[in-house]
Amino acid sequence: MPQNRSMESQAYSLPLILPDLRREEAI
Repeated sequence: MPQNRSMESQAYSLPLILPDLRREEAI
C-alpha cells in the first residue's frame, strides 16, 4: 500500500511546513 504511506507522509510533512509559512505572514 504505497499510496497509504505517501498520504501519511504528506499529513506529517504539511503540519511542519504550514506553521512556518503562517509565522512569516504573522510577522
